[in-house]
Amino acid sequence: MLGVRKATSLLWEEAMALKGESMGITASLLLTAVGAVLLWAVHASSSGFNIHTIGVVLLVVGIVGFVTSLFFWSSWGGFGGVRGDGGNTVVVDRETVDRRA
Repeated sequence: MLGVRKATSLLWEEAMALKGESMGITASLLLTAVGAVLLWAVHASSSGFNIHTIGVVLLVVGIVGFVTSLFFWSSWGGFGGVRGDGGNTVVVDRETVDRRA
């Protein structure tokens, strides 16, 4: 039970760190993984709440966040997207010197 509280606490801290920002792919996959573990791998019972229901909720939120992140992938650029210099890349051709001769 302590592990579940620790995992929930870590998820809450990450959610607060992302406050005001969109949920990224990493957070989505993390939520999906924790939800899947709570749903299928944890065999604990408690009074007051159903741990499997929490797993389903986290799993669904993670999947929705992942799909949303993929949908908006082109708008934020993905990996290697627009840089601070405006995305202008300058290629300079240099003359090669053959030093074998």
